[in-house]
Formats: sequence, structure tokens, C-alpha cells
Amino acid sequence: MVSAALPRLAFRITPVPMASTPVTRKRGRPATGMDPVRTLRLPDELWQAVERLAKAQELSRSEVIRVAVADYLKRKRALP
Repeated sequence: MVSAALPRLAFRITPVPMASTPVTRKRGRPATGMDPVRTLRLPDELWQAVERLAKAQELSRSEVIRVAVADYLKRKRALP
């Protein structure tokens, strides 16, 4: 009995990407809180004072500014 050589078969499995629904993303940094972002200008002297106080109190600059504005408005009776 003569055995015949079987042909060698080669298979390659190539993954096919699945079609997905497109994701619509907004541009820019994602929102981190519920309040809208505000921009303000401060002289360097005030900004440095805010940074020093924030570091000393272990607060964010934003929190220091929020507290300062709220205190000012309460003193001026513009905020209950």
C-alpha cells in the first residue's frame, strides 16, 4: 500500500471589525461639575494671594474664590 501525501492546508483567521454606531463626542474638556465655568481676570498680586491661601488651607483656588465672593456679597447684603 502506497500512502499518498496529503496536501498541506494553511488557514489564516483575520478578525473582521464589527460595525458599530458612531459615537458623537463634544469637543474640549468634559464638565467636572454642575455649575457653569466662569472666567475672570485678576491682577497678579491677587492671584498669588489666592494661590497662597489655597495652598495653606488645602483648598482649590476655585473654592477660595467662591468663599471670598460669597463673604463679600453677604457683607454687602447682596446675598442672604
